[in-house]
Amino acid sequence: MHAKTTGRKKSERYISKCRKRLLFVALPVFAALALATIIAALICGLGKLYPEEFLDNVLGPASAGILVALSALFAVTAVLLRFAQANEDAKAYNLTPYSAGEREEYDSVTTFRSYYAPDLFESDGTVELKGLQNFVNYVLNMAPRLLEDADAPEKPYPADFEPVFGVPETDENAEFELTKRTEGDVTELVSKIKCGICFGPDGLRAGENVLGYDRLLAACRIFFRWRTVAVVVLFFKTPEDFCAPIAKFRLDGRILGILRKHGVPLINEPLVVKAESDLKKTFRSHALIPER
Repeated sequence: MHAKTTGRKKSERYISKCRKRLLFVALPVFAALALATIIAALICGLGKLYPEEFLDNVLGPASAGILVALSALFAVTAVLLRFAQANEDAKAYNLTPYSAGEREEYDSVTTFRSYYAPDLFESDGTVELKGLQNFVNYVLNMAPRLLEDADAPEKPYPADFEPVFGVPETDENAEFELTKRTEGDVTELVSKIKCGICFGPDGLRAGENVLGYDRLLAACRIFFRWRTVAVVVLFFKTPEDFCAPIAKFRLDGRILGILRKHGVPLINEPLVVKAESDLKKTFRSHALIPER
């Protein structure tokens, strides 16, 4: 829609090596072999190339056996490809021990685009807002004219830090830079969401809010979804805080060092210790778990 007038960017999708090899190499090869086996059996049967006893006693069971063997071989190939992908993914994570300082800062900037029908009374330019609710109100005012949202490009691995919206401390701390540009019959809105936190001596600082470390806990999550993803999720600790997630971090030595320095408990510490001991082996074990 209006591709020439807006010059909108097409998103690039990341496809892991495992998925490419499985979909474009292994699957066609095994499908072709299975199809060839079925066609050979049909030709032999329809053409009566062999005595009936041979068809009943040899060709039929042999064809079924070949199909079962191909299925088993495909399953083994898929597992080996998952293992290879897990080994590749392990290279993207750094669990080298980290000595945390007194102040450790994380910043996040997320950019996405949306397209609207133009309004005669609005002008191009940049608007800066503070707080998630102000951003939501701004976008809702433009919603009746929405044409489409651009697909966000898929990133191969988690960001070092990603805030989780839905808790006041994060929502109030977020800053938004909105840039409007009208070209032809389409208005493009570029939204940049900025959010930062700081681990300091007195607690986790998010904007003007300081959260004591006694209110926090963390959990490690490792899962395989065509590639291995490993994150550390930071939560509120107490039931009165509803155990809401605050932020996600890529599993690495830095975040682990920070959490350990300030005594923030990891509820599945054994998994972290296992990953620190042998990351490739840990990733390969999760590659066998069914995808969620």
